[in-house]
Amino acid sequence: MQITQRNKNMSTKWLVVVAACLMVALFVVIAVPPFVGWFINNFNGDDASASIAKPAATSTPSPTPTADDCAPEFTQVALDRQGSPKVNPNFQAEYDAVVASGVANQERATLLVTSGHNGQLLAAYANQMGLPVDISQTAQLLDGTCLSKEGQDLYNQLSGAYHLKDVTFKVVTEVPADAINSGVDPSTGLYGVDASRGIRGDSKAIEITLPDGSKTWVMFRCGNPVFMAPPSNLPKVLTDNPPPPNNPPEKPKTSDAKNRADSVTPVQGWDPQPAGQQTTDHISEDQHASGEVSGNVGQVPSGTQIGTTTPDTGPVVPVQGATPSDGSSGQPAEDTSNDVVDDTVTNQDPGGSTGDTEIAPPPD
Repeated sequence: MQITQRNKNMSTKWLVVVAACLMVALFVVIAVPPFVGWFINNFNGDDASASIAKPAATSTPSPTPTADDCAPEFTQVALDRQGSPKVNPNFQAEYDAVVASGVANQERATLLVTSGHNGQLLAAYANQMGLPVDISQTAQLLDGTCLSKEGQDLYNQLSGAYHLKDVTFKVVTEVPADAINSGVDPSTGLYGVDASRGIRGDSKAIEITLPDGSKTWVMFRCGNPVFMAPPSNLPKVLTDNPPPPNNPPEKPKTSDAKNRADSVTPVQGWDPQPAGQQTTDHISEDQHASGEVSGNVGQVPSGTQIGTTTPDTGPVVPVQGATPSDGSSGQPAEDTSNDVVDDTVTNQDPGGSTGDTEIAPPPD
């Protein structure tokens, strides 16, 4: 009995020890880490003011990105226009680079790439799409070598306009010849439009169709926006249009050619016929049957007045020297063009004798 009682007492003691160890371990897990952190924060060798825990500072984003944190698509690239009025002389090369990259919708991508890298191009293309922008105040779109917050906001608006469902892009070989070009004044650097209509030279372009069906263009040769009806807020500037040709030959108008044709007065008594067809308007069937008339084309009776009649000329002089076939008279023939007998014209000499009918050859 004594042995059994002693064993029970030993078991009870071990249980108490184990329970105490568990409690100590639990305390260490719960209480030690905060204590260690407090100790490190307050006894790290700093002065007494460091013993007061300070909340972590929260940074407020700058309204304008600095050069160090400027996104690559907004880094500004200067354009060397070399005195040219072209909006972007590098547009074709930038388009070729976008095509080589294999991105989708290369026309839209090119416009976004170029506008992101130059604040003036961004303003010009945003204006082309009808977005509210003061084209003369582009400095606010920039902050050093990066687009400012305002510039990035305008870029996002332009991207949204380009991505509208009914806005489409395609390459065309030419723009309408009566469209209006745009450009940058070399002396002031101000963007504007041409004072007159007309596109000359190479006009291959990206055609942009807007939701209302109207179209606008950006030419590859210069990056210039082209309009049929430009925005009214743009000034008039010089553009890269080649000069018109000097004294181009004037084409005759259709009405002028018709007037000239109508002014020609036909030869009196001359009735031209197609080749091989006999003139029968003044010759009777009996004369054909008797062989008195040859079959030459364009024959007219002797004594018929030949010449032209215009309002400014005098009376027509009849052909002189026609002699009857019997040789009875050598006097000039009397004008009897109005005397018609049996559909033939006869010549009568002054003595009243009637000569045989003679047909004059056609004029050369």
